[in-house]
Amino acid sequence: MLTNIYSLPEPIVRAVANDDYDPGHGDYSVTQLLDPPRKVALGKQYDGELSEDVSDRIFSLFGQAVHTILERAEVPGLQEERLYGDWDGVTVSGQFDYIDEGGILWDWKTASTYELSHGVKESRSQQLNCYSALARLNGLNVNELRIGFILRDWSAAAAKRENNYPPHQVVVYPIKLWSPEEADTFISERIRLHQAAMIELPECTDEERWAQPTRHAVVKDGGKRASRVHDDLAEARKDLAGRGKGYSLEERRGKNTRCESYCSVSSICSQWASLREDKLQ
Repeated sequence: MLTNIYSLPEPIVRAVANDDYDPGHGDYSVTQLLDPPRKVALGKQYDGELSEDVSDRIFSLFGQAVHTILERAEVPGLQEERLYGDWDGVTVSGQFDYIDEGGILWDWKTASTYELSHGVKESRSQQLNCYSALARLNGLNVNELRIGFILRDWSAAAAKRENNYPPHQVVVYPIKLWSPEEADTFISERIRLHQAAMIELPECTDEERWAQPTRHAVVKDGGKRASRVHDDLAEARKDLAGRGKGYSLEERRGKNTRCESYCSVSSICSQWASLREDKLQ
């Protein structure tokens, strides 16, 4: 069910509601395989009972808009085809963005400059290599992988000012192509984890929750930025004591970013409820 708790304009609501994305008829999509097994299992268990707000779909809407624009290119090759493949008797589906005539599999993403400043996410590489494995099973030749990032918050001024800032709003990254054995092993292991989750629900790991620990900042009185940030409270107190007057400690509470803002099943997840309760104590 789609909600609109922030009363966003009707054209935005309709654009989100009229999403014609088709996940296919496989047991798992590539996206689901890469998601936490707990999240996918809960989604399957409570399918049809969960709600999602329009505001949570705006980033997705950006991505769809970019793909619609890129369709204008009408370049030779295969574009947005959904493929199916079987591993261990389980059907996996995936829809790649584009395979050009030279065998390069492309994926286009809208992203923030913050993501690229920390390097391309491992999940990006995993996704493209899963698509490549599906292409192989369907007789398609793939010999290179590339991601094209369109940076939604790129700034020309920052590009001139900062050395490590992306020089252009469109950035292309080559992705290492796994061997067929590596890809098959990875996909089989992800299937195993998801099937096990349907029998006994696991907890999401720190990595799956995008967990950030509580940290302790040493801040100069009146200052806006921390002089230093420590993971260990004892080390932070030692640092503070060595600076003398004019400094104080500021606790920066940890958070579970995916649970708080990017998980479609957080409303019915007992693990997230427990983490929220611990945070309030």
